[in-house]
Amino acid sequence: MLGLCLILLSSSLSAKKPLITVGKDECFIINSKEVIYDGKKENGEVIKLNLPIYRGTEEPATYSDLKSMVMANNEYLLNFCYYKNKEQTRKELLFDIINFYKKNLLKNIDTNKPSLLAVEDNEYIIYYDFLYEGVPGHILIMALDATNLSYHFGDVRLAQLKNNNLPIFLVLNIGKYSSYKK
Repeated sequence: MLGLCLILLSSSLSAKKPLITVGKDECFIINSKEVIYDGKKENGEVIKLNLPIYRGTEEPATYSDLKSMVMANNEYLLNFCYYKNKEQTRKELLFDIINFYKKNLLKNIDTNKPSLLAVEDNEYIIYYDFLYEGVPGHILIMALDATNLSYHFGDVRLAQLKNNNLPIFLVLNIGKYSSYKK
């Protein structure tokens, strides 16, 4: 009996999540810890980039693998949504996401001073431009239900988000800087 319990436990622990799922707000949740993406350096050279994925736990996947799983082939898949855990506020989630990317894509960026920080129609908008392994890119973070007091001279540390269950959206754009690059 104990052997059967151990077999069932080990098989349930080894069950993998699908590479990609669609969240309740119809945005993608990529479960891989990295997406392998063909990036083009500023000099034109194409290289393979291992793009880290916040909260990803499964084995790395190629962007082509993800594309093959989605019906709409013209859909850009590096769009994500994240929800706060019961123990955290939305502001803590926002800074958890920023701190995760500060260790890799935004390693050489002052994350307190993004390329753009704005509040428009109660939507908190942050752009970070970066150069990752010679490939330009930018991250767009959007949080709905922000207060207009959130914009304090471009300092992201002063963000004021309502603590509700709305997601924080994130887009990784590889291959070009945003139009807000300083």
